[in-house]
Amino acid sequence: MEILFLKLIFKKTTQKQYVDNNFVVLAAKCQNTKRPYLMKYRKVLNPSELAGLELETLSYRLVGGFKSTILYFELCDNQQQFKVNSDELIGAPACPCCGNQFGLAVCSCTKIHCIGDEEISTCPWCGSQGKYGTGEGGFDVNRTQGKKSIYMIDKTIHTILYLLKNIAGCN
Repeated sequence: MEILFLKLIFKKTTQKQYVDNNFVVLAAKCQNTKRPYLMKYRKVLNPSELAGLELETLSYRLVGGFKSTILYFELCDNQQQFKVNSDELIGAPACPCCGNQFGLAVCSCTKIHCIGDEEISTCPWCGSQGKYGTGEGGFDVNRTQGKKSIYMIDKTIHTILYLLKNIAGCN
């Protein structure tokens, strides 16, 4: 009975997923190829002053946009939604899959995708079509697990390749 209780506690605590606050990773899909990609931002602390107090404001500077695979989404926890405000993000990449100029467009379904200079864009997540423009003020964007999940995916892929290699009898 005590062993089952310990297993349940362990299982419950290991399922919790956290984000690495040193980075923001946004998951997106290419409008043209439907392939997934990730946008990575690194934390930057900016000195600022308010009423004579020296403070630091938090923002995230673009590191780059990177092609990904569907495996990333399968290994990440999608139940918890972490958000970041677009005002905290500095820069936006072009789409690493098709080269569209804007890699950070947000659909009404709250998912991110790329857009080009076409008049009507189609969201690769939900299929909605619409015209995109610019607005004032920030908006919340869903962020993904980031660095730790990418490490776990990489480790999982290496383990699978190792097992397949040993099953096939290759050295």
